Amino acid sequence: MHLFKKVFLKLIRVFITNSKIEEIYRLICNLVKNNQKVERKIRLPKNLNENSFTVYSQSDEDGIIDEIFDRISIKNKFFIELGVENGLESNTTFLLSQGWSGLWFEGDEKFKKSIYDNFKSCIKANQLKVVFGYLNKANINDKIIENSNNINPDLLSIDIGLSTFQVLEAINTIKPRLIVAEYNPIFGPSKNIVVQENTHHEGENWWTNEFMFGASLKAYEILLKDYRLVACSSSGANAFFIHHDEDLSKFNEPFNSENYFEEEKYYLIDSFKSWHKKRLFKKTIKK
Repeated sequence: MHLFKKVFLKLIRVFITNSKIEEIYRLICNLVKNNQKVERKIRLPKNLNENSFTVYSQSDEDGIIDEIFDRISIKNKFFIELGVENGLESNTTFLLSQGWSGLWFEGDEKFKKSIYDNFKSCIKANQLKVVFGYLNKANINDKIIENSNNINPDLLSIDIGLSTFQVLEAINTIKPRLIVAEYNPIFGPSKNIVVQENTHHEGENWWTNEFMFGASLKAYEILLKDYRLVACSSSGANAFFIHHDEDLSKFNEPFNSENYFEEEKYYLIDSFKSWHKKRLFKKTIKK
């Protein structure tokens, strides 16, 4: 039944030809999301997805991050995000609009113009620093030290494709309170699998296998020994880990991948689209 639902929704996406069909597709996606919330509420009474929302994030990461900091409080309002593309669909842009400051790393310089156009005021005010160039496990700590003196950021978010796990594993110069990392849901909740790191970035076809990227959720759970898994995004893309020094009583135990795993539901991403993403960031920034 579940497989039929996934295939059915994907077929609808392929054959969308008018606004009515698109509206039906969105309604079905909303039903799936609402069903997820009901299931989580029963299984996880303190679940973070209950009041999640989207402003700039790909799915409901904005709301999950917001709820986490409601529970553990905000300390320095500083973030570091690795992999932002044009910045208008990232995990920290909403925080930036709320007066946070931070550091962005982006490997592809084709996004430089759009970032500088949309975030000109933040960059000029030294609220946001953007560093371009590819990251790897050999250079990540030097890059962080060169560009930030904040060793305890409230948030570290990382999504840099095939190198995500290895770069996160190498980071030892900061102690974020919250880590958001992209995981690969294809591997399920219990397998400890890490895909070989990518070191080739030339040309457009360097990523040739859409399934073989990153690492399983269990691999991240094992890697982040000082952190506890507290949520996954509804689309099965990002996992959220808080440092064990925080008040864990506000989250559901056990803090393991079997309890929090979300399967791949990328078809839901379109239903999370926000009108904010269609506007220039400078029009929504909090003064």
